[in-house]
Amino acid sequence: MKTKRGAFYQSSAISLLVLIALVVIANLLANRFDVRLDLTRDQIHTVSPETERILDRLEERLTIQYYVSEEMPAGLQNTRRDTIDYLQEFVSSADSGLVSLEVIDPYQLIDAYVKEKEEEGQKPEDLTPSNPFLAQPSTPADEKKQELAREGIPELQGRSFKDDRFEIAPFYSAIVLKYLDREDEVMPQHVSLVGFEYELASRILKLSTSKKAKIAFFHGRPEDVIQVQQDPRAPGPQSMSRFQPFLVQVLGDRFDIVEVSLSESSMIPEDAGLLIVAEPNGTSDRQRYEIERFIASGRPAILMLSTSTGALDAQLAITPLQPGLDQTLATWGVSIGSQMISSVDCGNIEIVSRDNAFGLPVRQRTPLPTCPVARGSGLNPDSPLTRSAQVLVFPFSSPLSTDAQGLEEAGLELVELARTSDGSWLNTWQPNVSREMVIEPDDPGLLGSRLVALMLSGTFPTSFVAGDPLPQWPAAPADGESEPPANVSVIPPLEGSETQVVIVGCADFAKVQSLQLYQQNISFLLASVEALALGGDLVKIRAKNQAAAPLRSTKKWERSLVTYGNLLLLPLLVVLAGLGLFLGRRSSAQRLEEEYLAAAKSRQPVVEEEEAS
Repeated sequence: MKTKRGAFYQSSAISLLVLIALVVIANLLANRFDVRLDLTRDQIHTVSPETERILDRLEERLTIQYYVSEEMPAGLQNTRRDTIDYLQEFVSSADSGLVSLEVIDPYQLIDAYVKEKEEEGQKPEDLTPSNPFLAQPSTPADEKKQELAREGIPELQGRSFKDDRFEIAPFYSAIVLKYLDREDEVMPQHVSLVGFEYELASRILKLSTSKKAKIAFFHGRPEDVIQVQQDPRAPGPQSMSRFQPFLVQVLGDRFDIVEVSLSESSMIPEDAGLLIVAEPNGTSDRQRYEIERFIASGRPAILMLSTSTGALDAQLAITPLQPGLDQTLATWGVSIGSQMISSVDCGNIEIVSRDNAFGLPVRQRTPLPTCPVARGSGLNPDSPLTRSAQVLVFPFSSPLSTDAQGLEEAGLELVELARTSDGSWLNTWQPNVSREMVIEPDDPGLLGSRLVALMLSGTFPTSFVAGDPLPQWPAAPADGESEPPANVSVIPPLEGSETQVVIVGCADFAKVQSLQLYQQNISFLLASVEALALGGDLVKIRAKNQAAAPLRSTKKWERSLVTYGNLLLLPLLVVLAGLGLFLGRRSSAQRLEEEYLAAAKSRQPVVEEEEAS
């Protein structure tokens, strides 16, 4: 017995030693070869080939400084560790070896600064006592914290669990990118790895690019302005285009924006890499020719057009539009409807109401059916333009239609990007929101999903014939009749090149009020501009964001089946499983009992014979 026990202890000890040796060897190999397995669907934790291409463009050393506290609040310790691991992989992915990483604890910098001041003889009480009331530093530590804050590295606050209670814990988590003598790119609050690769790659691309990509922007309705107080020194409000915040705040930091009027004196720059046409209205043949010529030459474009536009305020005034691009779209196998889309699944607007006991203005969010929504299965999950989007809102939009035969004749490939929900219907234009626009029709046959955004790819044909007279620019207003030009130019032949065009059936998609209310539209706009103007690397990286996979649209009976299935079916399955286990064990016990009794009965005569003898 002792021999068996000793052998058991000996084999257990050997097994434990072998296990420890295997763990040590595995860790040594992992540290030596730096191999990790990323099991996420989109390889979230792995540097993508697109990012590697951006890193390979670096000509000088790029330094990534991660300012992070050693002690982090609850829930952020893993973020600190995962960020360091990812940045180390980021550094090793640069074949040029021009990327370096520095992990810095700001509190160590603060302690060193305080110690230096103490060695110089400065004491906290030497500072002016009124400094705290004047927002001035009251201690050397505060001086260093303010210095870091000016560099874009603020001290943050988070909740941490300590001594059986939650408390507010200060911490740092910021990333600084340094490249040559250019202004540092700073991420002041890094608390999540969602979209982290895109944030890094876009900032590195901005730092390493000496010249911004040029975008030509054409507003077809320049009279569509709002009054704002841009300059406080001016005597009154100034006019501002409704697209100005989109151009300046969304695109201006990364692109060189050139606004053109598509006139003889304001043409599309030849070095423009992208053309954005917004709210076209009454487009002339010559303007249409210039748009088609730009696209046919192999340069991409984004068209935001519809047959109506509206104000997202209390007035809700709606204005009809005539884009003037019907011939162009028909040549590509696309058309735009003259009606406006409404939907039960819609966006909200803010209205100011005084209907309360005190008569004070109160902001209320109210659903507006003329702002249909595309979400879930209505957004293309395979396109990098919409893959990371959760919901898009298309105010006062018009339905897009496609002709399969026309697309085939044009040689273009179609990708549908966004559709409204099945509860959408069409209505005719009215100067103000009417009952037809907001009340769902009684006939269910009038309801259906509507296409509101698409992308075309290929070599785009034009609606103009080479050799025909070149359309003239509209004559400028004059006192007398102007004489036609003596020499009329002809349309030259165009050798087309492959490109892409994004068409959005909403002229208001990028206007200031739309972006203020529906900030989720910004992600789609940025993805589209980056994909077309910068070659698509950034938008592929953006598509790696950890976003919930959209669910398909479901019917009421399907939702009821899932609900009652969760309430009744799952508990019933558990009960049946327990009952089956109980019956199985009971049957097994009965079988063993019968076998035992049978064996005992067979041995009984032998025992009786032995007793008799």
